[in-house]
Amino acid sequence: MAWGNNITHILQIDLAQSACTPGDLMSGVLVHFPATIGETVYTICFAPDRAVLAVTGTSGHCINIFRLFTHPCGSTMAAVHHLYSCMRGSTPAKLVDLVFSADTRWLAATSNHGTTHVFGITPYGGMWQYWIWGVM
Repeated sequence: MAWGNNITHILQIDLAQSACTPGDLMSGVLVHFPATIGETVYTICFAPDRAVLAVTGTSGHCINIFRLFTHPCGSTMAAVHHLYSCMRGSTPAKLVDLVFSADTRWLAATSNHGTTHVFGITPYGGMWQYWIWGVM
């Protein structure tokens, strides 16, 4: 992952052989999108399936969750869907760790204040439903 000017680049480390022409491949960039607005990326975390990404900025107020739809021919044919903006609180804090559950239904965010916030999500977006997670 690399960033600059608040634009996020997700880089593929090992380029596999594909049916695309060499001109289609953009130096291993899988997706290219703005992950935070007006602040630098501070913490990132991929879900276990590597298709969902959580990103926070330096203020730690908002956790943006994206679903990445990569394409073997490069970033020009890829798509990024913004699923959620999870709000952590009103005081500035550094989110020092983010972690998804194994089934990507929960996201935990721990701040430098010693608090952990747990968010119920769905990996495809949409309204959070109690019955889906078995929470009563």
